[in-house]
Amino acid sequence: MTLTKSPVTKTRQADLVTSDSDSVNSGFDSNASNVKRQKNPIKVKKMKFIARSSRLDSEVLNKEDNSFRGFFTFFWISLVYYVLFTCYKSYKSQGIIFSLSFFFHMTTDGLNLFTLDMMMVISCFVVVFLQKLINYGLIPLELSIIVHTVYIRDWPWVQSGFFVMHSMAMLMKQHSYLSVNREMKQKLTLKLLKEKLKFTLISELKNNSDILETTTENLKLKAEIDEKIVVLEEEIDDLMVDLKNNNTMFPANVTLFNFLDFLLIPTLVYEIEYPRTKRPFYFLEKVFAIFGSFFLLYLTAQQYILPTLEEIPKLEFIETLFQLLFPFLICWFMIFFIIFEGICNAFAELTLFADRDFYDDWWNSTSFEEFARKWNKPVHEFLLLPLIYLSKLSAVREQKLLGNVVFWFCMLLVSLLYGHCS
Repeated sequence: MTLTKSPVTKTRQADLVTSDSDSVNSGFDSNASNVKRQKNPIKVKKMKFIARSSRLDSEVLNKEDNSFRGFFTFFWISLVYYVLFTCYKSYKSQGIIFSLSFFFHMTTDGLNLFTLDMMMVISCFVVVFLQKLINYGLIPLELSIIVHTVYIRDWPWVQSGFFVMHSMAMLMKQHSYLSVNREMKQKLTLKLLKEKLKFTLISELKNNSDILETTTENLKLKAEIDEKIVVLEEEIDDLMVDLKNNNTMFPANVTLFNFLDFLLIPTLVYEIEYPRTKRPFYFLEKVFAIFGSFFLLYLTAQQYILPTLEEIPKLEFIETLFQLLFPFLICWFMIFFIIFEGICNAFAELTLFADRDFYDDWWNSTSFEEFARKWNKPVHEFLLLPLIYLSKLSAVREQKLLGNVVFWFCMLLVSLLYGHCS
């Protein structure tokens, strides 16, 4: 658009409105710029981080109105009896309280596991430099793809399972970091373009306000331009809300320290800033909970699962199933408790991360779909990211198709994990 101080004819005035309309509606995303043109847009609710405790946290269970406290206390009393009985049974039959053979099996090639795991974590920082190159315009957004390759040594299932799970988590974090920053980069570019158009409209209106004839048509033209300026200001304010979180604004968040903070925070969804808290003794409580639960997990696997697995050739299928059913149930619950109530809360406390909503009341689920949503909320929220993005662009049928793709992709990851652990 060319600025001019010459008299503006009615034809030029009409071209001004048409040009501005085209700039807003076609130069930018018409779906994002003109909300009035959207007919019943389908939206997926975006997750929001707030300060809250996990459901099985002692702080929540000690509340007088918590109806789950009695059952939870009874469960742990039963597990104490279970541990004492198991240790007594092992001492009577083998002369030892518990064997360390499974411990040595778990620590096989431990130094190499630690080294490779640290190398994998360090390699994740490549995305920070990649995002810097994107911000400076040195590489296009379409080429910002990192191929993450994981090599598995001939490890036992414990080491393989840990490394594969950690690699999956780091891969999800890299994807979330790049995709969120990519979206903010696009919004920043859109904001700058809208500001440029706004100042162009203001300048054009100011330069020609003195020479415009005070006719009804000219007053209508001025009102239309003023309305466009107001709409642009509202859109710019909306973009500012997405680009700024507390005192940090994109791209100031693209730093090594910010990415390290994201790696340590127990969430797979990247945000510029998160709600924070600080309770030093709470961290020690979770550390003791991790070791206590791990001891119970170890004892169950050593005394009930491994001996049964060794006797599988001599046992019938139904007998094997009954002998492994309850021990596997205990192990699954202990693994869940260690990861989501222990490790996630411990890392959350180290990073002062206040949103502890890592799971919901999955024990009350009435369908597999509800269970899948509630038992692992970090992964569930990560898998919602493409649905949130698609909800701004596509129809319901395409969203359902993507939902099915996400579900089967999740099943593929689980199958990959089981394959490496088997």
